[in-house]
Amino acid sequence: MGTFPAYELMVMTADAQGNTVYVPLVDGYKTTESKLKIKIASSSFQGRIKIYAEDQSLSAAGENDGTIEYSINDGDNTLVFLVDAQGKICTVEKRCTYGPDLIG
Repeated sequence: MGTFPAYELMVMTADAQGNTVYVPLVDGYKTTESKLKIKIASSSFQGRIKIYAEDQSLSAAGENDGTIEYSINDGDNTLVFLVDAQGKICTVEKRCTYGPDLIG
Protein backbone atom coordinates (compact mmCIF):
# COMPACT_ATOMS: atom_id res chain seq x y z
CA MET A 1 0.00 0.00 0.00
CA GLY A 2 2.77 2.48 0.89
CA THR A 3 2.93 5.94 2.35
CA PHE A 4 1.32 8.95 0.71
CA PRO A 5 4.01 11.36 -0.55
CA ALA A 6 4.66 14.48 1.56
CA TYR A 7 2.84 17.61 0.43
CA GLU A 8 1.33 20.83 1.73
CA LEU A 9 -1.67 22.81 0.52
CA MET A 10 -0.65 26.43 -0.04
CA VAL A 11 -2.90 29.46 -0.52
CA MET A 12 -1.99 32.65 -2.36
CA THR A 13 -2.13 35.86 -0.34
CA ALA A 14 -0.33 39.19 -0.01
CA ASP A 15 2.41 39.79 2.54
CA ALA A 16 2.80 42.98 4.60
CA GLN A 17 4.53 44.71 1.67
CA GLY A 18 1.76 43.74 -0.77
CA ASN A 19 3.80 41.06 -2.55
CA THR A 20 2.04 37.91 -3.73
CA VAL A 21 3.15 34.89 -1.69
CA TYR A 22 1.91 31.38 -0.95
CA VAL A 23 1.42 30.39 2.70
CA PRO A 24 0.28 27.07 4.20
CA LEU A 25 -3.51 26.61 4.11
CA VAL A 26 -4.14 25.83 7.77
CA ASP A 27 -7.39 24.65 9.31
CA GLY A 28 -9.22 27.79 10.46
CA TYR A 29 -7.71 29.99 7.73
CA LYS A 30 -9.32 33.46 7.63
CA THR A 31 -9.30 35.76 4.63
CA THR A 32 -10.71 39.00 3.29
CA GLU A 33 -10.29 37.69 -0.28
CA SER A 34 -13.40 36.24 -1.95
CA LYS A 35 -11.35 33.82 -4.07
CA LEU A 36 -8.82 31.29 -2.88
CA LYS A 37 -5.99 30.25 -5.19
CA ILE A 38 -4.57 27.01 -3.82
CA LYS A 39 -1.72 24.79 -4.95
CA ILE A 40 0.07 21.65 -3.86
CA ALA A 41 3.65 22.09 -2.69
CA SER A 42 5.65 18.87 -2.91
CA SER A 43 9.18 17.99 -3.88
CA SER A 44 8.22 14.42 -4.76
CA PHE A 45 5.22 14.71 -7.11
CA GLN A 46 3.22 17.01 -9.39
CA GLY A 47 -0.29 16.56 -8.07
CA ARG A 48 -3.81 17.56 -8.93
CA ILE A 49 -6.55 18.62 -6.53
CA LYS A 50 -10.33 18.87 -6.49
CA ILE A 51 -12.38 20.81 -3.97
CA TYR A 52 -15.64 19.47 -2.58
CA ALA A 53 -18.11 21.48 -0.52
CA GLU A 54 -21.76 20.90 0.33
CA ASP A 55 -21.57 17.39 -1.19
CA GLN A 56 -20.71 18.49 -4.72
CA SER A 57 -17.52 18.81 -6.70
CA LEU A 58 -16.84 22.48 -7.22
CA SER A 59 -13.69 22.64 -9.25
CA ALA A 60 -10.68 20.74 -10.52
CA ALA A 61 -7.09 21.84 -10.97
CA GLY A 62 -6.50 22.79 -14.55
CA GLU A 63 -3.19 24.63 -14.54
CA ASN A 64 0.13 22.91 -15.17
CA ASP A 65 1.47 23.84 -11.74
CA GLY A 66 -1.43 22.11 -9.94
CA THR A 67 -3.18 25.28 -8.77
CA ILE A 68 -6.92 25.62 -8.30
CA GLU A 69 -9.11 28.68 -7.79
CA TYR A 70 -12.28 28.66 -5.69
CA SER A 71 -14.78 31.42 -4.91
CA ILE A 72 -15.31 31.13 -1.17
CA ASN A 73 -18.71 31.81 0.40
CA ASP A 74 -19.20 34.56 2.98
CA GLY A 75 -18.78 33.20 6.52
CA ASP A 76 -17.58 29.74 7.51
CA ASN A 77 -16.71 27.19 4.82
CA THR A 78 -15.74 23.54 5.19
CA LEU A 79 -13.79 22.41 2.16
CA VAL A 80 -12.63 18.89 1.38
CA PHE A 81 -9.62 18.56 -0.90
CA LEU A 82 -9.02 15.40 -2.89
CA VAL A 83 -5.29 15.20 -3.60
CA ASP A 84 -4.10 12.96 -6.45
CA ALA A 85 -0.38 12.18 -6.31
CA GLN A 86 0.07 10.32 -9.58
CA GLY A 87 -2.61 7.74 -8.78
CA LYS A 88 -2.35 7.77 -4.98
CA ILE A 89 -5.38 9.55 -3.52
CA CYS A 90 -5.97 11.19 -0.15
CA THR A 91 -8.50 13.66 1.22
CA VAL A 92 -8.04 16.47 3.71
CA GLU A 93 -10.63 18.79 5.26
CA LYS A 94 -9.95 22.47 5.98
CA ARG A 95 -12.23 25.05 7.55
CA CYS A 96 -11.93 28.54 6.05
CA THR A 97 -13.71 31.78 6.91
CA TYR A 98 -14.26 34.63 4.48
CA GLY A 99 -15.41 38.11 5.40
CA PRO A 100 -14.56 41.44 3.80
CA ASP A 101 -13.90 42.92 7.27
CA LEU A 102 -11.76 40.07 8.67
CA ILE A 103 -8.19 40.72 9.60
CA GLY A 104 -6.17 38.24 7.47
